[in-house]
Amino acid sequence: MIDKNIINDKFEPINDSISSIADTYGDEIVNQLIIRLELTLNQFLDNFKINSSKSFAAYWEHQDNASTRFYKKQDLEDTNKELNKNKGEIIPKFISNYKK
Repeated sequence: MIDKNIINDKFEPINDSISSIADTYGDEIVNQLIIRLELTLNQFLDNFKINSSKSFAAYWEHQDNASTRFYKKQDLEDTNKELNKNKGEIIPKFISNYKK
């Protein structure tokens, strides 16, 4: 679970660096830095969203294929049963002529 203290601990070094830059170079540079960080972070999150969506789609497609392969096998077995049931009825003409 995400805890407020953990978040503060993770962002404390970043906030300290930003404060140090503000003291050294001024607020205008800090604002530009924050804008660049925000753009970079948003781009990263957008790319992550696209890549994870593709990954999840591929995963669920694989799961769907894995689950339906058993249905396909069952369909084949049903078809084989029907063919075996009708085996005596479905005889090619050249074989039936040969038996005569």
